[in-house]
Amino acid sequence: MKNAKSALFLAVLILSSLLTMHAYAASAPAIVSAVANFQTNQLTITGSNFGTAAPKVTLDGSQLQVVSNTGKTVVAALPTGTNPGGYLLTLTNKDSGLKVAFDVTLGVAGPPGPQGPQGPQGVQGPQGPQGAQGQPGPQGPAGISVGISADASSVYVPGYPGYLVLQNTAQTSGTYFVSASALLVIDYYDGGAFCYDSLASSNTPRQYGGSGLPNYTQQASITDSVYVNAGDSIQLWCYGYYGDGATEVYNAALTSTLINTVITRPGKHRGQRLAPPPGPARSSVK
Repeated sequence: MKNAKSALFLAVLILSSLLTMHAYAASAPAIVSAVANFQTNQLTITGSNFGTAAPKVTLDGSQLQVVSNTGKTVVAALPTGTNPGGYLLTLTNKDSGLKVAFDVTLGVAGPPGPQGPQGPQGVQGPQGPQGAQGQPGPQGPAGISVGISADASSVYVPGYPGYLVLQNTAQTSGTYFVSASALLVIDYYDGGAFCYDSLASSNTPRQYGGSGLPNYTQQASITDSVYVNAGDSIQLWCYGYYGDGATEVYNAALTSTLINTVITRPGKHRGQRLAPPPGPARSSVK
């Protein structure tokens, strides 16, 4: 019987303590913000559980006069001459007798402190949806034409003006870089052999390559730059000095490439390499 009374007393004590703690938590005041108006010399305090009666408000220990109050808002008069700065604000709920303290800064805030260290990089977020396709850009300028080439394996060449070994016909007007080569196998009785490039429209030699030695093998090489009108042809001619008909040209090639240039019209050709004049035609003696 004695043990049962002791257990009942302990249960009542615990229940009473819980009810007291709940009542304290429910009625304890809390301050969220306090804003001073130095034009009206009033301090507006917002929060909760201020009570129905006007609470007691102090600022650094000095009690303030409460102008108006609700359970969540209190307006108190600031003493004349209150300067901006940091203060300890207290509010006491007269209904529950519970008090709360709050550090408040009145007036303009001070200068910002130094920047803190950079925090760690966060995790990468998911990829967003693909955006709409943009408008196509303007068409670029036209590119230059590709090169034109031709080749020949083996031909016999007569005397000057010689034999038309190769030619390239231009499809576009402009300045062309000309590269030509030919292996000349010069006959023993010939006085040499030469190749030159020209335009079909003028039939005038421009650059020469070859050798004036008989019974000799010579690689003739020609490089040139020439303005060509569309439809005209760049030609490679080869001839023997005496033109006995026994001199051969092997593995000839002619390449003509349209290049970018500031020249907009044909100009006078310069730097022409001249070959010796052709000799009189004669028959070879075998």
